[in-house]
Amino acid sequence: MARMGRLGFLAVAVAFHLIYAYSIFDIYFVSPIVSGMREYSVVHQQEAPAKRLVLFVGDGLRADKAFQYFPNPSPGAEQEADWQEPRPLAPFLRSR
Repeated sequence: MARMGRLGFLAVAVAFHLIYAYSIFDIYFVSPIVSGMREYSVVHQQEAPAKRLVLFVGDGLRADKAFQYFPNPSPGAEQEADWQEPRPLAPFLRSR
């Protein structure tokens, strides 16, 4: 550090912090493009439970899972004829 001087040390420190901050935004805020999604409309048998949906995203909670299809996870769904038919977990997310 003695050979570099104060301005050199400051320049290296600023460059390090800029690269470090960029890497955090690059890792956490780059959204992967999900391809192959089909567009569909929801048959409005009932009104949506809310006008807005807020997701508090933490580690392990991925937004793309809300758009994937899964068998009906509701309790007692085994009595329905189509309970194994894949359906979206959040059907009102894509409705127009």
